[in-house]
Amino acid sequence: MRKCSSPSDSSTIYVYLFVASLLSIVLTGASFALAEERLSILYINYPPYYANEDDKPKGLLISKVKKIMKKAGVKAEFACYPSKRILDAIQYGEDVASIGWFKTKERESYAKFSLPIYTNKAVGVFALTEVGKKLSVFSSLKAIMQSRQFTLGLIAGHSEGSYIDGLIRLFPEHVSVVNGCQVQLLKMLKERRFDYILLPPEEVETLTEEARINREFVLLEMDDIPEGNKRYIIYSKSIPQALIDKVDNAILETSE
Repeated sequence: MRKCSSPSDSSTIYVYLFVASLLSIVLTGASFALAEERLSILYINYPPYYANEDDKPKGLLISKVKKIMKKAGVKAEFACYPSKRILDAIQYGEDVASIGWFKTKERESYAKFSLPIYTNKAVGVFALTEVGKKLSVFSSLKAIMQSRQFTLGLIAGHSEGSYIDGLIRLFPEHVSVVNGCQVQLLKMLKERRFDYILLPPEEVETLTEEARINREFVLLEMDDIPEGNKRYIIYSKSIPQALIDKVDNAILETSE
């Protein structure tokens, strides 16, 4: 025989349903919160800062950013792409970030930036030894470019800081822009596709080994090149400011 529910039984059922509904809302909210703490971080293949070895992210800044994200409680998911693809993703508002970029006015118009995560040594003029002998008579990068005798090799989408970027805009006919990575740039320098490139001292050993270059090169210091371009995490504007603030706090804590 079917038992009829009493009023108290019905009330109990309604309470259970209400609690279950609340629990569902809380769990769903928690799920969204966890999703918000994940961050897709894109990087280029540019040793020693970041490299894609056996489909795994490695390098100086990869290690640094992993520590920062762990401190911030953010789950970082790394993926390697060409620089133009990364900047397009940032500019078009995809939910991504990227590491190690210089800050420029153009990029600030479509992206958000972290606090600085690294400061480079001043770049030098890097060339084959025989070309370096000709370049060594100049004391500044500006003088080299004003001479209009030499062509600079540069990767598309890269910034060398406001001062050098300004020189490049003044002498575009003496700049050869390449779609690729730094290793390809060194190989093209070896093939004499252009006369020189710009490298900070900390990159030379790793890049020459990666490019398997045996020919002699020189790295020339220039009086007018500023010390220490700062590198940042760059974010699409779709990334919540609260997450960026959390990462900035972790940057400050890990730099202490």
